[in-house]
Formats: sequence, structure tokens, C-alpha cells
Amino acid sequence: MQQDGTGGPKDVGAADGSFERACLYGSGGGCFNRAQLIVGGQSPVNDLTVARDFYSRACDKNVVAACNNYGAMLLNGEGGNQDRIAARAMFDTACAAGNIDACTNYGDLLVTSPMRKGESDEGTKLLNEACNAGQARACFIVGTFSHYGRLGDQTGPRDYGAARRAYEMACRSGHTEACFRIAQFLYDGKGGPQDLSEARSSYGALCRQDVGTACFFYGNMQQVGEGGALDIYGGKKAIAKGCDLGDPTACAAKQ
Repeated sequence: MQQDGTGGPKDVGAADGSFERACLYGSGGGCFNRAQLIVGGQSPVNDLTVARDFYSRACDKNVVAACNNYGAMLLNGEGGNQDRIAARAMFDTACAAGNIDACTNYGDLLVTSPMRKGESDEGTKLLNEACNAGQARACFIVGTFSHYGRLGDQTGPRDYGAARRAYEMACRSGHTEACFRIAQFLYDGKGGPQDLSEARSSYGALCRQDVGTACFFYGNMQQVGEGGALDIYGGKKAIAKGCDLGDPTACAAKQ
């Protein structure tokens, strides 16, 4: 209630203190909420070491999401030393308890960094299950593996059709990079029919979401009349926006 301003003024600093006390009194939710405030930059305590400790405490109290978040900090070396082995164990534990984000993280590690025979297959299975359950990042990873023919530390055949289907699922769940790759597939005709009109529409939608590279492609298609009417002015405007967003190709085209 302090965090949200319910029943009185909003006071995130006071909420942080309440969550800390709740954690020390044995509340796993209090531990987790305090870590979330720190990681989100809302706590007066700006220290990822503390956040990592409170995620660990929450995980010990069976808050499954905390185990996943603690694993991510271990994997990335946030708030302390990097420990990939411990991260795998955290993801495994949280995944077994039903956390779909942890299953995605664990599956990704099993495929990209297998430690024993058969782990790549196990990881692929977890990622596909998470994707089918609607986890956008899992679908994006599945699409990337199919797109580039990557399996663990080996390179295999590329499957653009499978990549396109996985990217489409990720895009529908709001994964921006997957939407951009679908636009590229539509433009190039990879994994399915070419559709310049839909590619142009997709690039335009991404440009409106401030994806700089998409603005370049959208503007270029407008300027040459691909996938729709010729629009020199609109194309220049889109390319200029792409440059403003930091895309070097758009800046080169603007000049």
C-alpha cells in the first residue's frame, strides 16, 4: 500500500523499509519485493549486491520467481561474482516448480552451453514448451536457432520456415526484435512467400515504436515505392527519424 499510494500518500522509501522488515521476520514475499524495488531503481538503496542477497533469501523461502531472478544475477555476474553452475541450478529448480521464464533461461543454457550428452535436446524441448505456452523470449530463441542453424556448440542446417513460425509467435507476444526479423523475412521471402506490402507495414509499425533500423527500411521502401505508393517526403522523414534514433545506416542515407 505504501508502494502504490493506496490509502495514503505514495512512499516507496517507506515501502522498502517495510519489505525489509517483513523479510527479516520471515516473509519470502517481503524479500522478493525489496529486491524488485532495488533492481527497478525505486529503492533508496542502490546496490545490486543487496538485491542479489534478498532474491536469494526469497528463493530460500520458496518464492519461485526469486529463484529465477537470482539465477539471472548469478549468470550475468550482477551484484557479485558470475557463477554459471549455480545459475543453472537456480533455473532448474525454478523451472521444475513451473516458472516459465526459468524454463526459458535453463533451456537456453542447456542448448548453448551443454555439459553432457543430450542436454541440447533437453534444452530444445524446454524452449519449445515455453514458446508454446506463450513465452515470447523462448519463441525468439527457438527462431534464432532455426534461423542460424545453431545447436549447442555445433552448426546445423538452417530452417527458415521454422524460424519464421517461431518469430511470428514471439512477435504476437510483443517481442520487438522478432517483429523486425519477420519484416525482414517478409521482404526477402524467407521461410514463406514474399510480401512487400506486409513488410512495409511491419517496418512502419516498428518505426512508430522508435526502432531506428526499421525506420531506415520503411523510409527506403517509401522512397522507391516498394510495397505501396511512392512517398519521397514520407521516406525522407522516416529515414531522418531513424538517424535521430541512432541508426548509422539511416544517418548515411540521410546525408
